[in-house]
Amino acid sequence: RTRAVVVLRYLVDLPEAEVAEMLGCSVGTVKSQASRGLVKLRTVLAAVQGLPLAERTSR
Repeated sequence: RTRAVVVLRYLVDLPEAEVAEMLGCSVGTVKSQASRGLVKLRTVLAAVQGLPLAERTSR
């Protein structure tokens, strides 16, 4: 579900309400899954780029 939320929210650029309707969940769930997905994506990208831990956590 997290991957679907991130793709629909940020790649397809759908509003939270529309993503929630498509996935059959609440807007709050979409928000929390999007947040978790972005944190995970940042972590993975930082690891791939070989950034030190301090730089991984900063936005």
